[in-house]
Amino acid sequence: GTESVTSTAHALQSLIGAASHAMPLGWGGDHLGRIGQLVERLGQPFRLGVVGEFRSGKSSIVNAMLGHEVAVVREFECTFAPQRFYWAETPSATLHFEDGSCETMSVEAGYARLLHAAENNTTDGIVRAEFGIPAPILQTVDLWDAPGLGGSDRNQEVARLFAEQIDAALWVFNARYIGTGAITDTLAALQQRGKLIIGVVNKCEELSRDEFDRVTPMLLRAYAGVQFADLIPVSALLALEPDSVREAHEGWAVDANGGLSGLMDVVRRAILDTPGRTTARAAAGDLRAIAYAVRDDLQSEALRVRRQEYLYQKQLAKVEGLLKSGLNEIAHDIDVGLLGALRSHLIQVGTVAIERMSDAQLRDEQHVQATFAEVIGDKPVDAFLRAYLKGQEGWIADRLAGILKDYDTEFGHLLTELDRGESGALALGAAASVGGGVSSTSPAADRTGAGADGTETATIEDALVTGVATSSLLGLLALIVPGPQWPVVVAGGLASAFVKLMSKSQRLTTDEMRSIREGAWHKAVGEFIEGPGVKARMAKGLESFCTTAHREIGAKLPERTEALAFGHSKRSTELHRLAQLEASSEALGMLIEQLGSPVLGLPPVEDILAAPCTIAKGARERSQELIRRVLAQSREVLAITDGALSARGLSLLLDAPDATTIRILAWVQPLSAASDAFRLELAALRGKRSGATTVAAPVLSGPSEVQLPTGSWVFVPGRAFRFSVSLADAWMAAAEVEFEPHEDDGRLYEEHFNRWWNGEVEGYQTLHVR
Repeated sequence: GTESVTSTAHALQSLIGAASHAMPLGWGGDHLGRIGQLVERLGQPFRLGVVGEFRSGKSSIVNAMLGHEVAVVREFECTFAPQRFYWAETPSATLHFEDGSCETMSVEAGYARLLHAAENNTTDGIVRAEFGIPAPILQTVDLWDAPGLGGSDRNQEVARLFAEQIDAALWVFNARYIGTGAITDTLAALQQRGKLIIGVVNKCEELSRDEFDRVTPMLLRAYAGVQFADLIPVSALLALEPDSVREAHEGWAVDANGGLSGLMDVVRRAILDTPGRTTARAAAGDLRAIAYAVRDDLQSEALRVRRQEYLYQKQLAKVEGLLKSGLNEIAHDIDVGLLGALRSHLIQVGTVAIERMSDAQLRDEQHVQATFAEVIGDKPVDAFLRAYLKGQEGWIADRLAGILKDYDTEFGHLLTELDRGESGALALGAAASVGGGVSSTSPAADRTGAGADGTETATIEDALVTGVATSSLLGLLALIVPGPQWPVVVAGGLASAFVKLMSKSQRLTTDEMRSIREGAWHKAVGEFIEGPGVKARMAKGLESFCTTAHREIGAKLPERTEALAFGHSKRSTELHRLAQLEASSEALGMLIEQLGSPVLGLPPVEDILAAPCTIAKGARERSQELIRRVLAQSREVLAITDGALSARGLSLLLDAPDATTIRILAWVQPLSAASDAFRLELAALRGKRSGATTVAAPVLSGPSEVQLPTGSWVFVPGRAFRFSVSLADAWMAAAEVEFEPHEDDGRLYEEHFNRWWNGEVEGYQTLHVR
């Protein structure tokens, strides 16, 4: 009953309120507004809508049911705004205008104002008309007359929105034009929401009963996705002219009063006797549609967060390799540069000292050692090395920054074209906590200075790399310059090597000896630099350098990775959001099950989708009929797997019921190659439909033996339909099309759609397309 629906509506409102903290800022307002309108409607009179195609005779049916000529009837399109008819002892009319004002007048004056506006092809600012009439049927229900479908674009949109607000429908068909496609979307939307639909076949004054019996199966086949509570032949013309010259004849489709009594009997049995139950059923259908849209929003956001976590883990796994190789390259360059500088320094200061020594002093090892200890001892060499390494901090900091740049670039390589997006249309969403919700951004675009090709990277932290360079080099210096030991090691070693070389020159004249002393010194320095002592100290110092730099940079990389993957938000916040989103989605699933999916009506006609078939190349009429019939099968959710999804394929989905939630699984390459057209068509599709439309794409993220599904699949609850080609190609019959219908217990849906949608296939990640 209505109490149960109201309780469920409040539960859905609470769930949306709780979930809004895990969703982008501002999300949920539209959903809550629709639920509020639905709950408010439950406390109002039953809304019976008279809906149908332009010039099908809707307004004439209204006038016949009311027994008053109130609804405007002309040969041209004249119902441009919804008209409400309610019980009132004193007849009156109230016109509501775009600026929020209203004006009350007599029924005749209101009729004249509407007719004047229609004749002049304008609205005069009128958005709704209400007539209080003392008609018996209005004591139980409010009767609403909608603009005709298939008329002007504005009226078409008004009629579509109107259909969402009624509790049940009298759907008026023109017996001469059954099967016109303009009404398909709105009719199927009512069916999808579980609203009771009574088919009224108007203009039957020229039909015999046998002819109407032939019309009935034609109509049921044309709208196979809809189940009518009944189909009633009516002639509004005869109903409005009770003194017509026609007399009743059992062979006619309608009696002398145009079948009005039969229509009223059906309305009484189906609605008037239990209006509360019918209202609850309609409200449950509307609420179910809202719940599906909410769940799709939550699942789409959860997909984005899962993708961000995947990028975070994938990037973090690269830390060791990138740091190790980068720091080893820096250490090698330090090793070569430092030893070369030390060699040059020792040769320079040693040469000056040698120039000052006499021949005898050059052969005196103790004198040479004392001289070397003074000019190349621990203090002067320590001062030289400190000055040298201080001068290297700049390029080392630049190289460390280069490692971070490479790290950022590697993150860019993880991003697909969909991640980077084009004009924001195909973007991976990231979120940042703001107030009661989160602000959706793209981490690929959110990194400062990030370019579309991933080569430009985030701003480098100058303080970080400069600090690491300084601290690491100090550690290196402490190990290669061992303080007071240096004179013994360096001066003693070099003096001993030099005197040993010079002792071989005892028989040389002073001039000859002086001519080779420089070469002897160079050789002594070389043997010392290449000796095990200096090499060992350098190796130990460089190991310390790499360890220090690795520790200090590595400690920052998780935070850096978090910023790259999650934008301004914190990973812990996003994972908490993910848990909230998943819990809310699960709760929504339970709520949708509580609402059920009741469908009442006539038994369906023969199902032409029951058997497989082959459609020849070029047979467009057959293939397009097949696709329309498949799309019309959907109730709450339509799931599509189409590897070659294109903008044209998207446009076909306008044939799906308006309120149906559509989920599309496509591949990255077609989307990236046609992103502009795809973006425009996706925006158009979402703008023209009230049901949610969501697109996701699996992308290869690692080794996988699983192949992407081929062809295209369309899933509705309990059934699966496979086309051997994409829907767009099938529609155009561009090639031979193999069509296979399947009864599905969920296994085909799981294999070809759901596991891909949820990112559960090994080696693949699922991207959400906005």
